[in-house]
Amino acid sequence: GNTAQSLAWAAQLEGIPCTVVVPEAAPRAKTDAALAYGAEVVRFGASHVQSWEKGYQLIAERGLTLVHPYDDEMVIAGHGTIGLEILEDLPEVGAVLVPIGGGAISTGIALAIKSVRPDVRVIGVEPALATKMSQALAAGHPIEIPPSTTIADGLRAPHVGAINLELAQRYLDGVVQVSDDAITCAVGLLLQRAKLMVEPSGAATVGALLEGVVDLPPDTITVAVLSGGNMDRAKLVDFLTAAKPANHPR
Repeated sequence: GNTAQSLAWAAQLEGIPCTVVVPEAAPRAKTDAALAYGAEVVRFGASHVQSWEKGYQLIAERGLTLVHPYDDEMVIAGHGTIGLEILEDLPEVGAVLVPIGGGAISTGIALAIKSVRPDVRVIGVEPALATKMSQALAAGHPIEIPPSTTIADGLRAPHVGAINLELAQRYLDGVVQVSDDAITCAVGLLLQRAKLMVEPSGAATVGALLEGVVDLPPDTITVAVLSGGNMDRAKLVDFLTAAKPANHPR
């Protein structure tokens, strides 16, 4: 979603045609934004794996250039600017929580922060229903997981990238898993209390804090990266009804 929109915007700025391939069930909020920036959006397949196959087919047929959403050094470096901004805005930060999909945001931020402040802990957060980074770290190589049903659709990548795994091994201080229930609660809490509309993928970091799966000293100044706000409006009431954030014990 975020990658598709940013690529579509950059392509429009440069006058370059852009084609985005997404699964058929991709949230309308994400694809509508890419369309608004002038991209061609191709919906194909029931999973990311099938949409990837379609993407490679179009590359071969049309002679397109692939911009990988996460296993790409330039894309990772771009996400790293988030880490530099965190250090600039909050020099006293002690820990940063980053969501893990394919691995670009998490490893880009970790690389940037650790290069400047190796004492800051950077912890990855992935859905309990999509633990591809944890499995890859344990195996020492990317592991393809079955299609995930997590509500955090932006974190459903079938595997992490090879570059991302190498960086995670070097720069992430750990990876935790968060339940969909906690993510749902986080979406509602952020909307109700912070007045922020954050999609489930972006709210995973707050969900991890609510669920208590992050082990940090109580006085640690912690940043939770909220990586997306592409929410289908029709689902907002469902999240608020299910989450009941005002009653959450934390």
